[in-house]
Amino acid sequence: MRKLLYALTFVGVVSVGLLGQQAGGAFLPGFNYDIPGAWTFTGTIPVLTGNGSLVGTTATQTLTNKTLTTPTLTTPTINTPILASESLTGAGATETLTVADCGQTQLWDTITGSVVTLPAATGSGCTFSFLVTVSNTSGDHSVVVVGNDEFVGGLISVGTTADQSDAFTAAVGGGIDAIQMNGTTEGGLLGTWITVQDIAADTWGLSGIVISTDASATMLASGVSS
Repeated sequence: MRKLLYALTFVGVVSVGLLGQQAGGAFLPGFNYDIPGAWTFTGTIPVLTGNGSLVGTTATQTLTNKTLTTPTLTTPTINTPILASESLTGAGATETLTVADCGQTQLWDTITGSVVTLPAATGSGCTFSFLVTVSNTSGDHSVVVVGNDEFVGGLISVGTTADQSDAFTAAVGGGIDAIQMNGTTEGGLLGTWITVQDIAADTWGLSGIVISTDASATMLASGVSS
């Protein structure tokens, strides 16, 4: 069996040396069948790099480290996806979130307080987490809703002094539209962790642990949103 080692001329394209086979009239690169004579092809010839191979358009393929540009996916199965929004992001002095930010953990990272505004609640299931990485010494570490939205749920407040803990709840229809932590009795110290989720129209579910100094005071406020 002789390998094809000479150049084949492709009309209107380029001359290229190929190693290949002929099977049932089709040219299949990479096999060791004899193909005598000169062959002329018309059309577009794919460019293969490295050890690339040609794969039919209906064949099953495993893509690794590939970038897909505006693909159309039909009933895809996605295993353990990593979303770009699942990240740690510093809130700075102020931050206004959108639905595109869902899944983020916002860091209260400003000593004069970080104020974060949530998008409107629609029941989308969108979740945000908040973590204090810098205790505020002035201003408030805050989360504020918009419009008629409100928080429903509760927070556990743990004081830095022994045996100082409390719980604060936001009831349905209670009008709680902001979490404001002043860095002392209302919480906001390093390690404070709060999660909110868009559970219904105008409603954000609320849970978390707040670290405060001494006896705790409520950090749940109303009449703040605009």
